[in-house]
Amino acid sequence: VRARVIEALGRKGTDATEDAIGAHLLDRLPVGPTPHVWGEDIDSASIRLPRPELRLGLFALSRLQSLRWSWNILATEESHHRFLWWPAAWTASSFQAEGISPLLLHYAGSGDPYFRLLGARGLGALPPDQSGNAVLALLDDPEQSVRVEAVRSVASLRLSAAIPKLLDIWHTDATNIQIEALKAFSVLPDAGIVESLIDRLHDPSPRIRAAVLRALAFQDRETFWFLLAGMDPDRNWMTRADFARLLGELGGPRSLSLLQQMASDRDFRVRPYALRALTQFDPEEAVPTLIEHLTAEDPFERTAAAEGLGRLGLNDAIQPLVTAWDLSMKDKEPDARLAILSALDAIGPETVEPIARRALADPSWPVRKRAQDILRKSGHPDARAAE
Repeated sequence: VRARVIEALGRKGTDATEDAIGAHLLDRLPVGPTPHVWGEDIDSASIRLPRPELRLGLFALSRLQSLRWSWNILATEESHHRFLWWPAAWTASSFQAEGISPLLLHYAGSGDPYFRLLGARGLGALPPDQSGNAVLALLDDPEQSVRVEAVRSVASLRLSAAIPKLLDIWHTDATNIQIEALKAFSVLPDAGIVESLIDRLHDPSPRIRAAVLRALAFQDRETFWFLLAGMDPDRNWMTRADFARLLGELGGPRSLSLLQQMASDRDFRVRPYALRALTQFDPEEAVPTLIEHLTAEDPFERTAAAEGLGRLGLNDAIQPLVTAWDLSMKDKEPDARLAILSALDAIGPETVEPIARRALADPSWPVRKRAQDILRKSGHPDARAAE
């Protein structure tokens, strides 16, 4: 019970709860020589994991980003690590603060691969002069999961010294690590990689092809657009969906033209990505396209269109959204109706009220609950979702 109380307090986010949780845990620290080496199977599902107060207390302090209390619990008075326990390592990795670096460096050098993974993850948020050498060393770790986190941290830290090793990784390592290396090349400029990227534009893996396009766009924008002019749309819908996201980030008239075409892609699964990307960088141009797709057959396409119109908050979208609500009543999935409710609510309380009252009896509980919340927020405390 105390553990669950601590967990609930951790969601409140006040200085008083932070101090209460920290003091409570300090009073209940385990006795005996440190570090406390506690192993438990983190892959097994269990209702009762050991040491619930300390575990959930550490998670609560992490949520509150309480470095002062977390340090006092995780480290001894001599600044040594107090625990060899995965919740302690996870908590240390969640802080973006220089003061936690001694613990993270220790975990990065651990004999346990899960501790090394968490160490690599946490070091990616610290200044490069504190973490760079340790992260570079983890690029050669025998465990794939650790190498993945190390590559991600290299990208976060913008470690140009890692480029030779990243080139080796993306040519020889497992596919998922190659993709992380390519993501790193989206933020680490290196003129020597462009030819290698061009050679892999037609890689058998659709995930590799998508990552190559992204890296090429940020390494050499001119070459990217030149090559794209002579390429057919990728044969895999997931690659095209990722390409739509990329175009949303790049912006510009070329991206706008391509996204307008992709909003009518031959595969309905691509269209929501194109609609979101279109809304992201050119809201004004997106409006007619979003309204048009409110009547699409695919519910997730309608969801993306409603989400976009909700972000724009246009009165002109009210009637199309109401029409889309009627169309969405036949959907088994509640996503489109939830998006329409949120969009109408963003436009104005008086706009959403008629639909929200109808939604109190919706077949889907999330829709009924959302309608109840909207009505109560807008001055109708007696609104109640059907049971």
